[in-house]
Amino acid sequence: MDSSTALKRLYTEEPYHSFLRPAASVIVRFLKNTPVTANQVTLISAASGIGAGIFTAAKRPVAGGLLLLLAMILDCSDGQLARLKGQESRLGRILDGAADYTTAIAVHIGIAVYLFEYIYGAWIWTAAAALSMALHCVLFDYRKQMFLARTVRQTGGFDSVQRISNSLKQSDSYTEKVFLRIYKIYLMLQSGLSAGNEEQLYLEDKKRRAEFLFKAGPYMRTARLLGPAGHNFFIALSLIFTFFMTEAPFFYALLIIFPFNLLFLAVLVRGRSFKYW
Repeated sequence: MDSSTALKRLYTEEPYHSFLRPAASVIVRFLKNTPVTANQVTLISAASGIGAGIFTAAKRPVAGGLLLLLAMILDCSDGQLARLKGQESRLGRILDGAADYTTAIAVHIGIAVYLFEYIYGAWIWTAAAALSMALHCVLFDYRKQMFLARTVRQTGGFDSVQRISNSLKQSDSYTEKVFLRIYKIYLMLQSGLSAGNEEQLYLEDKKRRAEFLFKAGPYMRTARLLGPAGHNFFIALSLIFTFFMTEAPFFYALLIIFPFNLLFLAVLVRGRSFKYW
């Protein structure tokens, strides 16, 4: 394991990946000698996430929860496969993010439909949980990218709003421009939430880098609890628990709206005041 991988696992990888990664590795070993690309795995992950929402809405929440777990494993597989086959790209990162949000939308709609006959105001509760998840993931993703840009020398560079604007001017592909415009809006939302400094990136000086790790490390280990894997894990668990308790997804919504939002506010305030960014 190289130093950059160790840094990612220690500070930015979500805790739930520790049990997703072994299953993902099995899929990657199976696919590495096939024509299947990392982007195709991402699309299959999104399809599984949409299926989870459909099954949940159709009053088959346990099946929905299992499909969501499959989507999470595939979401962990595509990055591994991309690195193994040398298929890492900006488009792949954008597709991966789009798949995560597509899954989240589908599953929350499914939960709202499922809970409609059990919980008063189910749509409002579920919409609040979905919006909370979106804000949490936007903040975590930005902080993760900024942290890695400071500590890991990356050939691809950091995707700032200005850099994407430049890519838009240079692109001749209509499809690529559509994705880049959506991505630019996403980055603008990220930077608005985080107020990060995109000018000073990789810290060349070892002493400054070590100081940054000492200061920012505990922050990132907390912020990673807000990532998509954690939300999806609790969603999947609540759907599977409907086998024992019909209204279990409602408790997921309460968990995200209250305790997780308190954590989000703490991470947001601390991040905006953190001079080491």
